[in-house]
Amino acid sequence: MISENLESQLFKISKGYFQGKPPIQIKCLPGLIGTAHAQNLQILHECTIGRPGLQMPVQYRTTFVKFVINQVEKHTEPVKPTVVEFYNDKDEDKDEEDEVPGLHLWYTELEKISASPAESFFRLYDINNKSSNSSDPIKIFEHENTFVSEGTTGFMTWEASTQFSNWILKTRPSWLLDTNWAIELGSGTGLLGIRILKAFPNITKYIATDGSEGVLENCHRNFTTNLSTSVTCTKVLFEKLDWVLDTEKFKRIVDKTTAEAGIGVLLGADIVFDVTLIPHLVTFINIFLDTQVSSCCLLSCTIRNEKTMAVLQKELE
Repeated sequence: MISENLESQLFKISKGYFQGKPPIQIKCLPGLIGTAHAQNLQILHECTIGRPGLQMPVQYRTTFVKFVINQVEKHTEPVKPTVVEFYNDKDEDKDEEDEVPGLHLWYTELEKISASPAESFFRLYDINNKSSNSSDPIKIFEHENTFVSEGTTGFMTWEASTQFSNWILKTRPSWLLDTNWAIELGSGTGLLGIRILKAFPNITKYIATDGSEGVLENCHRNFTTNLSTSVTCTKVLFEKLDWVLDTEKFKRIVDKTTAEAGIGVLLGADIVFDVTLIPHLVTFINIFLDTQVSSCCLLSCTIRNEKTMAVLQKELE
């Protein structure tokens, strides 16, 4: 029987594992490993690396397993053999790793992973807290621990996008239930749009935009991985959009889609970080709101610099 406290810890660990967080940053993991109880190691294995039908890329699994093994060995006092154990050393069934019950699972896993080919890195979102298969996890291909790649930050899912989509799914706001389409600025990996299309069938058109061709290609891959081909082909449009150069292009997209689908909503998550681009962002917002009387725009921002947010607020006034 698992205690309520242990179950809560395992859920946090499982969530961190499937989101590909560095093991040292996963809450509760170092403490749980530090106890080195056989039961804890067995249950930890079941809810992470040994979870059937749901796994992370080989590179991440290797890092995770090595972390667990190193932490267990670090917190475990070496067993000094007694005289009796010395003379019974001929027992072929005795194994060194048996000194830490439960750790043999992790050594076996490491051996198995070592023979596997490398994979494209991805993270899993919307994992349930059961040890069985998740009902419908979202698989997002990202660049592992690379904040800037190809001159853009769009190859990673940022916290503002995760929290924004969490809030939308929890509150199910009327402005999204009553609208027909949405356009997202700086779509990045596409998590926000994928979650919206899964939860809101009333959205007939979702326009994912970004300033990078490479980011849009990866975004398209994530949409097709998580949504049916018919949904991706009929509901989703991917547009390269430069905030400085493509003002007229944005207006044409908004005018055309409004004429075809009616009221829409403008979305953006973690796209406010360069003060030089804020005036252009506000221009896009004004174009969108001026086109539609009953439309709305929602941005989700991580406040990293108070001055940057002050510039945004001033431009919006």
